Amino acid sequence: MNYRLATILAREAVSADGTKVIDLNLVDPVSQFQIIYESLGVSAGPPDALAAQCVTKIELVASL
Repeated sequence: MNYRLATILAREAVSADGTKVIDLNLVDPVSQFQIIYESLGVSAGPPDALAAQCVTKIELVASL
C-alpha cells in the first residue's frame, strides 16, 4: 500500500489565544491526520503547560 506524507501548515509561533481555520481541498482519501504541537517556555522559563492543556479543542468539519 502506498502512503503519502504531506505538510499542510508550516511551524508557526502563537503568542495569544485564538482560533486557526485551515481550509483543506483534498482530492485523495485521507485516513489519518497528525497534529504536532510543542509547548515552549517563554524566554528561558519552563513550558507554559502540557499540550493537552494548551489545545482545548480540535474540530474537523466536512462540507460538501
